[in-house]
Amino acid sequence: MDKFDFIVKNLSKTNRKNYENYVINAIYSRVGNLDLIPIAQQCVLVGKKHYLIDVFFPQINFAVEVDEGHHAQRMKEDSVRTEDIISSVSLREKDIFRVKVYNRTIEDVDKDINDAVAEIKSRINAVGNLYWENEEDKIARIIESGELRQNESFFCGIADILKLFNCHCKKYYRCYKKIDEDVSFWSPTLTIYFKDKKILSNTKWENLLSDDWEEITEYDKSKTFKFDKADVGREKRLVFAKYKDNLGNCGRKFVGEFLLDKVDADGKRYYKKIADRVDISKYFK
Repeated sequence: MDKFDFIVKNLSKTNRKNYENYVINAIYSRVGNLDLIPIAQQCVLVGKKHYLIDVFFPQINFAVEVDEGHHAQRMKEDSVRTEDIISSVSLREKDIFRVKVYNRTIEDVDKDINDAVAEIKSRINAVGNLYWENEEDKIARIIESGELRQNESFFCGIADILKLFNCHCKKYYRCYKKIDEDVSFWSPTLTIYFKDKKILSNTKWENLLSDDWEEITEYDKSKTFKFDKADVGREKRLVFAKYKDNLGNCGRKFVGEFLLDKVDADGKRYYKKIADRVDISKYFK
């Protein structure tokens, strides 16, 4: 989707909410920066609940909520909702700007809109130049830099991610691929927990990433996978963990380069992180 379609479709999500539509469109128009990404009705997952932020600007980590008349009757619920959102994503209370539209004049609302615009412009200046980067642009940028860093997230297919290592294929759906003799691409579906209850997202494999991202445990529950003990201390994996964040985005996050450290008697394979950054320029020589 190109920039024009993306902006139009996002800002039109509030068409049936008259006051919210007025405020959000006024804010975006007055900022006047077409490289600012607006995400209207941004979903935030909190455990098994979900909330919608009226509009979220991810590049500057800033959200705007439009408080209409019904908010007056549920101030306590709104307070809990805000606390839930703050605790689950990287937003602080000062990152959420509220525009009250009930029992106010248009001049009052207009002042709040201008205050929101001023804050957004200030944050844009603090960040520097914004840029509208699609997945293709992101991969090209990383290749040009010659270095892949931890925390880089991708929301494209595996075939596109493999271009980082000069591997070109039209389609690729497997989570594992050899890049060179001792280094492989690996995109495991992680085993996750919710309130101490294990939720398996892969029926055959159990892949656990430690809280500090320093170790991955891989276990074939069917015990049909054959491993070579000679791989211990030699096999390296560039790990792109599949995940779904609290904003509902599904993607793959690069968590580092790992080395197979040991295999226990039950067949569990333990990988230790050896690098947060990887030189990818060598694949293009």
